[in-house]
Amino acid sequence: MYKSIELIGIPGSGKSYIYNLLEQSLKSRGTKVYNSRTILQSEAAKFLDIGIFRKTRYFLESYSRKRIMHLSNWIRDILFSGFLEANSDYVNYCRHIINKNIRSIELRSKLNRWLIEELAGWYLYTQLTESDNSLDFVYLNDEDFLHRALPYSAYGIDPHLFNLDKYCELCPVHDLLIHVNAATETCLARRLLEKDMF
Repeated sequence: MYKSIELIGIPGSGKSYIYNLLEQSLKSRGTKVYNSRTILQSEAAKFLDIGIFRKTRYFLESYSRKRIMHLSNWIRDILFSGFLEANSDYVNYCRHIINKNIRSIELRSKLNRWLIEELAGWYLYTQLTESDNSLDFVYLNDEDFLHRALPYSAYGIDPHLFNLDKYCELCPVHDLLIHVNAATETCLARRLLEKDMF
């Protein structure tokens, strides 16, 4: 069975829908499923005696969740440092894409935050599987840096600043990559429909 699966495709192509079907199917077989965020939270929970908090009142449970979130962020930063040390070319290239193509400071900050979380989760996944290859879980992601960065920067991207071959040569390699393809008009209609709902 594949240990790491990545879904890519433009926003609105149906990645989340396929992700949910895969997640339900894997969980129904008794397989744990993590993504970059939940794998970090799971690791943070191991450091705390969550059982004690669950037996207490709600405000203690809320306090426990906050502690997990802070601990998760701390673990994320340490793991990202580990990834950065081993893959500095990839991280520098991704940051180069963001800083040179994205004009909005807010969006730039968001993309950098997503990048750190994703790579920390990936680094934790590789460390866990290298130490124990018999672990029964699947690392499943439908939000990767490539599909995020490209749509956001597509309007003003400089082809001299982004080379897809170079990017693919440097980026982490998953066991299975699923490209979710849909017509641009369909994707745009779905995204507009989602916005109208709020």
